[in-house]
Amino acid sequence: MVEPVTGPATELGRVAARRPWLGVGSLALLATLWLAWGLAYPVMGFAMATVDPLTLRTAVMLFAGALLLAYVGATAKRLLVPRALWRDLAISSFCNMTVCQMGMTLGVYYIGAGRSSVLIYTMPLWAALFARLLLGDPITLRRGLALVLGALSVAALFAQHLPQVRNAPLGVLANLVAAMGFGFGTVWTKRSAWPLDLTAMAGWQLLLGAAPLALVWLVVQPPVDLARLDAAHWAAVAYMSLVGNLVAYLVWFRLVHLLPTTVVGIGSLVVPCVGVLSSTLLVDEAIRPTDLLALALVCSALVLVLFERRVAVPHHRNI
Repeated sequence: MVEPVTGPATELGRVAARRPWLGVGSLALLATLWLAWGLAYPVMGFAMATVDPLTLRTAVMLFAGALLLAYVGATAKRLLVPRALWRDLAISSFCNMTVCQMGMTLGVYYIGAGRSSVLIYTMPLWAALFARLLLGDPITLRRGLALVLGALSVAALFAQHLPQVRNAPLGVLANLVAAMGFGFGTVWTKRSAWPLDLTAMAGWQLLLGAAPLALVWLVVQPPVDLARLDAAHWAAVAYMSLVGNLVAYLVWFRLVHLLPTTVVGIGSLVVPCVGVLSSTLLVDEAIRPTDLLALALVCSALVLVLFERRVAVPHHRNI
């Protein structure tokens, strides 16, 4: 016979099920991510004025990943990945880091920081699709509407740059491949239970993702003139390493752990708005009406998803 469980624990579960996804902690993490990644786009564009994309991306990922794993080792947290999970780690690292980060860097190089930040954040659309196929995550009416609003915000930001983007198909393709890789890699990470610290997870993904780029770098050996880097360019590289990678990926994997894939994907849609606005301000361009329209659409999508009530799961016991 199966009877529903009753009592205080069940009541606490029902209360938790009625809570929205958005809490103070989740909001603080999202705000950190918006700033860290949004500001990284113009900073990246500035750094690539003196450092080629392959060298910059490889160095930044290796440095950030090594720092994260060194911290984990120093604090005696679990560092080693179980052998059974290495395949999943390699797949998610290749998609999240190798494909996404190099595609994003090439996109910024070819079509600029603002436009790249818009195209990269078609990622929630791909993540929702992959999460549905691989995890069975439901695309509810609210989430579906939020995805539509997110797509419209991307279209609004993209439309104002369409004439220039038509002249850089490689940059567009690089960004879209990066977005698909990031969406797939996020879902692939979510599908496994990782018995190690999230700091170690971020560090391993950065190092493994940088490995193929390092091999390509050794073959290509692009010229690197460190004498060309002044204090401002070194500061840009430091920001990309410590904030755009180390801090941002710690926050990202924490959010992936806490929230459904579709929710965290849509929650990241503020990043392109920060990216476009910060790029506009840093190059002294006027903010256009489409920028404000995109921001309004993104905020609407966030309200729909992050205040969505959790679906209660009935608890039963066998008697």
